[in-house]
Amino acid sequence: MNTPLPRWWVIAFYLTIVWAVGYWIVYPAWPLLWSNTTGILRYSSRADVAVELANLEEIRGEKMVALGAASLADIEKDPALLALARARGKTVFGDNCAPCHGSGAAGAKGFPNLNDDDWLWGGSLDQIMETIRYGARSGHAKTHEGQMLAFGKDGVLKAGPDS
Repeated sequence: MNTPLPRWWVIAFYLTIVWAVGYWIVYPAWPLLWSNTTGILRYSSRADVAVELANLEEIRGEKMVALGAASLADIEKDPALLALARARGKTVFGDNCAPCHGSGAAGAKGFPNLNDDDWLWGGSLDQIMETIRYGARSGHAKTHEGQMLAFGKDGVLKAGPDS
């Protein structure tokens, strides 16, 4: 039972070792205490993502300023702003609301369904905005009694890099 391995297999094995060593030298690979090795190429996928996000913000710049300055009523009247708000809102909902209310907003045990017309704290845009802004237990005078966190106040619900 001491049959040697096929020569092609041994050569392939040694080539993978050489490839791995070369990869470690060329690309960032080894974790250090506070960072990692940079590699000969000094390539960083994080830097690529940062550049792409900066380019995206540049493209969205004027539209995002207009969206931030508009009231809810103005957003409803302008189809372009409404489309942008819905697209951005979908991302923010997925990051912040979906863990409790579900990705389809159908709710879960202990969390209300947002698809129906029966809203605990009112279903108008202003009432929804107030619930999101003040939450349901923040201690603010405009808060509701419940379990929902206030957006950006309790350290959980926050605007992400794409919001």
